[in-house]
Amino acid sequence: MLHKNYYITGLTALVVSAAIAFAPSSSAALTTYSQDFEAMTPLQGWPPNDLSDDGWKIFGFAWDADPYTDPTYPNPSSANIVFSYGPFDAANGAPGSIQGVATGEGGPDQGNVVLNKFSDYNNTAQDTLYIQADTYQTQTITAGDVGSLWRFTYDAKIGNLEADSSAFAYIQTIAPITFFQTALVLNDSTNLPDTWGTYTLDLFISPFLEGNSLLFGFSATSTNYNGSAVFYDNLSFVKVFFVTIDIKPDSQTNNINPGSKGVIAVSVLTSEDFDALQVDPDTVLFGPAYAEKAHTQAHVEDVDNDGDMDLQLHFKTQETGIQCGDTEATLTGNTWGGTPIIGIDSVNTVGCE
Repeated sequence: MLHKNYYITGLTALVVSAAIAFAPSSSAALTTYSQDFEAMTPLQGWPPNDLSDDGWKIFGFAWDADPYTDPTYPNPSSANIVFSYGPFDAANGAPGSIQGVATGEGGPDQGNVVLNKFSDYNNTAQDTLYIQADTYQTQTITAGDVGSLWRFTYDAKIGNLEADSSAFAYIQTIAPITFFQTALVLNDSTNLPDTWGTYTLDLFISPFLEGNSLLFGFSATSTNYNGSAVFYDNLSFVKVFFVTIDIKPDSQTNNINPGSKGVIAVSVLTSEDFDALQVDPDTVLFGPAYAEKAHTQAHVEDVDNDGDMDLQLHFKTQETGIQCGDTEATLTGNTWGGTPIIGIDSVNTVGCE
């Protein structure tokens, strides 16, 4: 099952002591990344190793109090940084590591090798401070990336994470020169189940972010050497393709009664640069509650009478999560080739008095 429980924060200041860690690495545009760790060898120790060769970096912070008392919304203003360290190339397992590839924890979809992410237990400040250890990939946002949407997808399950420890996955952007944090989207990993699930994070690249460094990866915080491990696998960072959708194609107003026991027709339209028949109907989700299609088969027809074939699906109204007052609804999915798609159209809720 795909989980989308991401949270978005606004403009906040990144500690200046961490600035050098997040300086732009190159002028290249954002690029697709994927990793399932199957070709990596556990317990290689210090760099060079399979993780460092793959571009993984680390950075650490020591806090005087727990900075993440609410795992869904990091609040560093509640704590102070005592010191920070990094960036360094990532180690792979002991000694000196804050992550490593591991075996024996994967399920059928994860294979034999996964990433084990944890805090820094080589830092003796664990005795009195909270140690945050980040493991991440970094790229640079260029003018050509503006207006695009990028998605970080990964599988995860809880490890030996104990009380007073926390963890999350994130996409973060850092401004050049000022080194302020300009965007952050994250998923809490502190309260994951002990079974594997798939999770996503989306970041829209606004003009404000041009020239920023973009980081995606994982963070773990612990004190007093408490356990903090979370397992991750099947990572991908890809550009999402915007498609045109038409909610209730036979209607100009797209009226939806959230209490209706009927279905809502939604069409993915073929355009000059996108063939709607490339969409895998079994991956499509619609509305705030990510409803799956109501009918076994999707329908292929020329919905907009422009001479090409479109894809039409139906969703049970009460499963979509559309509520009174909503003004738009979103459809997501993948093509048969695995490219993620997203489309948005307006709605007008009725019957809400």
